[in-house]
Amino acid sequence: MPSGNNVNVQNNFFSPGQLNVTAGANVTWTWYSYGTTHHILFEDGENSQAQSSGTYERTFAAAGTYRYRCTYHSDNFGSGMIGSVVVQ
Repeated sequence: MPSGNNVNVQNNFFSPGQLNVTAGANVTWTWYSYGTTHHILFEDGENSQAQSSGTYERTFAAAGTYRYRCTYHSDNFGSGMIGSVVVQ
């Protein structure tokens, strides 16, 4: 299970789906997708590489809600393999 400022990238879902952090926090996504490729795309255009293992990190400087999705397993930011980081 994820702990701290970590998100697991699993087959067709992110765990947790929503992560709450403070401004300035670094968040790490770790792939546990067992060979399935996922790509993280944020609404603001930031994105990870398409990968099936490894990690991706992003630092969140400003307060707000940062929605993201896997471009392979969702068509929009409202359904499918989606997640969010809420920065306070």
